[in-house]
Amino acid sequence: MVYQKKYLSQSFLQKISDSSTIQPFIEILIQEFTKNTGIALHISGGGSGAGIRNAKSGESDVGMVSRALKDDEKAAL
Repeated sequence: MVYQKKYLSQSFLQKISDSSTIQPFIEILIQEFTKNTGIALHISGGGSGAGIRNAKSGESDVGMVSRALKDDEKAAL
């Protein structure tokens, strides 16, 4: 995992919502990130739709999807 530690703080990307397809991979990355930075990130699954909804609503800082965005999802961004 590559990161610029000088730009990180405790408020950096605290909540991630993601697709259940990529969640196992993201959990491994988060473990390594936390081990190397001391910054805890929180992940919740729920599918691509949840990733999009949570990012749009502000519930999550990052929403991840494992598919192309639908036209209405693109328009809402």
